[in-house]
Parts: sequence; C-alpha cells; structure tokens
Amino acid sequence: MASSNRDTVVTRVPTSGRTALATARNYVFGDQLGVALFLGTLSVFVFTWRIGVFITDTHTLVHTLPAVANGHLSFGATGPNGLGTPGVHAVDGKLYGRNYGQLVATVPFYWAITALSTVVDLRIGILVGWSLLTIGFGHYLGEALGRRSVTLAGAVAGLTLFVVNLSLGPMPLSTDQIPVLSLQAATLLSTAMTSTLVYRLCSAMTTRTTGVVGGTLTVLATAVGFWAAIPKRHTFTTMLVMGIVFAFYRSRHPDSAPLSPLTYRAVAYALVGLTTWVHAAEGFILFAGLVVVDLATAEQRDARTLATIGGVFAVSLLPMLLTNFLIAGSPFQPPRLLPPYLGGEQTVSHSQGSSRTGIGGTSDESTITLPTSTAFKFLDIVLLDGIRLVLHDPGRLVPVYVRSGYISGIAGNDLKQALNLTVLESTPILGATISLIGGGIRRWGTRSQGLLSRLSPTDWLVGTYWVLFTTLYLPKLPLHAQLTVRYLLPVYALGVYVVLRQAAIRRTLTSHIRAFTWAYACTVLLGGQVLVVVLVVLRLSRGEAFQLHALLGLTAAAVLASSAVGASLDERLRAPTAIALGFAAGLGTSFVFLSALSYFQYGTYALPLARELASLLALG
Repeated sequence: MASSNRDTVVTRVPTSGRTALATARNYVFGDQLGVALFLGTLSVFVFTWRIGVFITDTHTLVHTLPAVANGHLSFGATGPNGLGTPGVHAVDGKLYGRNYGQLVATVPFYWAITALSTVVDLRIGILVGWSLLTIGFGHYLGEALGRRSVTLAGAVAGLTLFVVNLSLGPMPLSTDQIPVLSLQAATLLSTAMTSTLVYRLCSAMTTRTTGVVGGTLTVLATAVGFWAAIPKRHTFTTMLVMGIVFAFYRSRHPDSAPLSPLTYRAVAYALVGLTTWVHAAEGFILFAGLVVVDLATAEQRDARTLATIGGVFAVSLLPMLLTNFLIAGSPFQPPRLLPPYLGGEQTVSHSQGSSRTGIGGTSDESTITLPTSTAFKFLDIVLLDGIRLVLHDPGRLVPVYVRSGYISGIAGNDLKQALNLTVLESTPILGATISLIGGGIRRWGTRSQGLLSRLSPTDWLVGTYWVLFTTLYLPKLPLHAQLTVRYLLPVYALGVYVVLRQAAIRRTLTSHIRAFTWAYACTVLLGGQVLVVVLVVLRLSRGEAFQLHALLGLTAAAVLASSAVGASLDERLRAPTAIALGFAAGLGTSFVFLSALSYFQYGTYALPLARELASLLALG
C-alpha cells in the first residue's frame, strides 16, 4: 500500500560530475534525509561511546579480529589471559572465535584505524571525526529542508564542539585498543544503518515524516540504542533483518524503486545468507520465514525466477560454508557447535564425524556434521522447543515481554541486582502495538474486511520474524546479562514498524505531530533531570534505578496501549495518544542516555565532553 510522500523535501539535481556519487548515495540512503538520519545517529552515539569491553565474551572478538585481518581464522594456542573466555572454541590445539561474518565486516575498520594511527593521534582523529559528523548532519538536513540556516548551524556547532573537546583534553588511547575500537566503530555504523533502513521502509510505506519518526525512535527510544556501540552480534543481526524486510517490501512495491522486483527478492535472500555467517541458527529462521512468505505471496514463481533467487542465495552461503569447513572440517558445522575452550591445554580431534573431546568431556550435541542432522536439530531447537514452551507454559512470556523484577536465579549472576528489563519495560512505545485490537474491533463493527485479510506480505514477514525470534530464544530466557533481552534485539526494530503500520498511530502523528514532539522533548529534557535528582537524593543502586525505569516504562506502555486502542475507535482521542506516545518514547530515550552516561561507565569515553558530563551523573 505505497502512498505518495506528501512532505516537502528539497531534492537537488546533481551536476554531471556528481551523478555517480549521488546515485550510489540514493541506493544506500534513499535521499538527503536518509543521509542526515544516518549521520545524526552516528553523531549521537559517538557522543556516548565508551571505548572498552562491556561484556566478557567480547574479548573473543577482540582477540580473533587481528588474526582475521592477517588472513587467519585461529588466534593462537592459549586463550585470552590464559583463561577460558566465552565464545572461544578449540580444534587441533588452535583456538577459534565465532561470528566470523561480523569480524570480516569489521576488518576494513581495523585496517583503516591502524593506518590512521600511524599518521594521526587517534584521540584527535576521533574528535575531528565527530565534528565532521555534526557538520555533515547539518549540511544534509539543511539540503533536505532547503534551509541554509540549518547547514550553517551544523557547521558552527561542529567547529565549536571540536574546540570545546580539545580544550578539555582527550583521554589517553593506545594502539592496543584498536581491535575493540574497530569492533565498536563497525557496530556504530550498523546501528546508524538500521535507523536509515527503518526510515526508508516507513517513508516508502507512508510519508517521510513517518519515516523520520520511525528511524529516530528505533535508535533513540528502543533497546537498539542501548547496544549502539557494544560489539555484540545482535546489532548486526538487527541491521540485516531490517535490510531483508526493506528489500522484501520493495520487491512487492516496485513503483519508483531503482531496482527490479526480482533483484530486490534476490537481495533479501543474499542478506539471509550473510546472516548465517554471523549466526547460523538466526540465519536459518530468517530463511524459513522468508521462503514461506515469499513463495506464498510472490507473483513470479516460474523456474527461471526461482533458479535466479536460489543461485544468489547459494552464493551468499559460501562464506559461511567455507569458514565452517576450514575450522571444523565440515561446511555444515558452525563454530558454535564445537567444544568450548575451557582454559589451559585442550586437545580436540579434528576428524570429521568423530566425537570431539575436550576438558569438559564429550558433547554429543556438538558433533553434528551431516547437513540433514543439522537441519533437523535446528528445526527442533528453533521451532518445536519454543512452540511447545508457548503452548504448555505461556507464562514464560511474561518475564520476557512484560515484567521481570528480581529473579533470584538470574540476579545471582548479575551482582545480585535486578538488571534485566523486559521488552516493554525498556521500550514502552511498543505498547502501541495493542492498537491492532482497536483496529480489529472497528473493522468487525463495520463488517469490513477482517484484520488478517488486510495484512500485506511485508506484515506477514514482520510478524513471522517476530514469532520465530521469540520461539528461538524463549527456551533460554530470561537469562542473566541480557539487560534489555538483547537476544530479541531485532524485535524492537520490527516493533517500531508494527507501531507505525497502525493507521490510528499514523493519523495521530499526522494531525498532532507538535503534541508528540513537545511531549517527547519535555520527557527527555525535564523528565530526565527529575530522574537524575531522584537517583541522587534516594541514592539508588544500579539495580534499583533499573527497576524504577521498569515501573515507569510499564506505566507508560499501559497508558499508551489504552489510548492507542481508543484512538483507533474515536479520533477525539488522537491528541492524548500523541502525548502518551511522546512520553513513552521519551522514557525510552532517557533510559538509553542514562545507561550510557550514568549506569555503566566502563572503558574510556571517546569524547572529553561526554566524560565530564558522565562524571556529574555517575551513580555513587
């Protein structure tokens, strides 16, 4: 249901010398607003960037990256600091990491930063880079809006912030930190690309205003922003998932699209194949969901079309299959199925089909080498376990999606603090998804088409991915060190699409965008200050602060859910819904920024200005 973009955005026709660059830019970012959103997202999260290791298993990526950059998959005979680090696997006396797709994508950053460090002080390089991002954001936003004043303001802000940061004195940064610096830079880029993809999807679906709101909320008001600079695979997966959804949408709506529907379908399958290189099980569920929805809704299912798509998908699987073969001796056995390295000396048999024995003994679950066995294993884990759990114990969804609180078995591994928030607690704007019920009631009352018959192919794909990610990880959730249910991070971006897909929400934003904007700004600027005062006065611990966010988030989600249902039934409730949506989004943003500047101060802040601000907000 593509509709015309009614918002006024100035698109300048490039001169002949810039045509190729402008065309490439439009393929990736869509238009000037897409570029502005990308640069703005980078600018915001570079400000809160802490250079360091947040979660222990990041050490695995930090040690594997230099080896991959030098053409090796293994990184030595002893683990980091001689200890068993999560994510390290041993084969024939050599140690291997995981998430090789993420590592290979990070290699260009590693090379670039290493080269840059030989000619420029990295501390100054980061300051210059951030100032250029700010200037670029102002430039493209000014170009999109046709306002030179915005461009000028961006230039002044960028230069001023550079001088301020330089005067505060950059923190020391050694070349030993280049691997983690590279991993975080790549993660920041994937976060910014996720924002742009949501913008392009929502603007193509409705208007650019909706697209800007969607892209902004995805990174500022959901858990995606919490993990923006933390090099976990979930951020990469989220970007790939939204890339698949956008390519799939374009394949069904070719109007004004630069590529053919077949090309977009092939791109979607190629992104699925690349996902398997990051995490095989997630790639498996993405393929299962895409192939079912695609074949059920595609107009072209002839042999030539399917052969083209199948060929592209097969090629996209080659990096994963080759990596598996070089490490495990079997293309169908990803590193995650190999025995974990437990520290010290560990001998592992490398003969295909034999059991692999380490310090921890034999693990039958880690010896699947036949493709059919692997497929059935994945089918059982991905679909059957989760489905059985939902059917027999639906209450397990509550501590994942609704209320977590203090769970003794989990808090014991989190310094005895309740640090894990559910989906709604960390991202209350997803409470607006409940407006689906109001829309269904209204259509039933008017005897119009039912809800299911009105769902588009993209809706089916988004819903399928939401269910599959839940069933994949529900058997192991809730789990310690999740903080915001990070295993379900793609669900947050998909949830923003679902929220903005509701006609009642879109009409609310169209008619009451000012109310939404003011409610959001007041919640962030004033409400954020109130939260800081409460933290200081009550001397709350990190766990207590998290639970305060949890209760506020659930309250905001409940208010938004009820008002969203009402707005879908009565347009007079749109104004309260806009305010409730702004309040819920503001709470999500406050959590993202307080987590970065107050709750978790690790490593070194990339920017001196952020360091000074964080010193004022640090929990005692």
